[in-house]
Amino acid sequence: MGDPERIRIADPPGAPAVVVARAIPGVPYPTVRVDDALGARLVADHLLDEGYRRFVLVPESGAVESCRERLTAFAERLLSRGIEAASVAALPAPVPEAWTAAVRQAAEVAPTAVFACNDRLTLDVLRTVRPIGLSIPEAVGIVGFDDTPLA
Repeated sequence: MGDPERIRIADPPGAPAVVVARAIPGVPYPTVRVDDALGARLVADHLLDEGYRRFVLVPESGAVESCRERLTAFAERLLSRGIEAASVAALPAPVPEAWTAAVRQAAEVAPTAVFACNDRLTLDVLRTVRPIGLSIPEAVGIVGFDDTPLA
């Protein structure tokens, strides 16, 4: 049973309703969402203004629309501000052990910023970076997205 079908079953005809956090094709209700692209552009601008020039992007696994919008807008902003694509790396989620070496290697070349798609992934990044002794934010800047209670 897909989302539109579940909503039709749970929604009595004529009841006011709104969809929160994501658009659902086939559901005729207004949607209230965060502007994921704007937020990601603001994050990119902040990190660039702080002097970071190497970036690691941490996506959610699966096809999460908000994450795709965030990472696309982030990468586009970096490119528009003169950061070469070679300075941007995307790592798979969830955080694998291979991240330790990847983040350490990037941070040895230049201060590196990590942009994680959500707060849970941000915590995973912190757990990866802390044990290898990289200073935050001097060697590695870490930014998450969502402002959940985990933040």
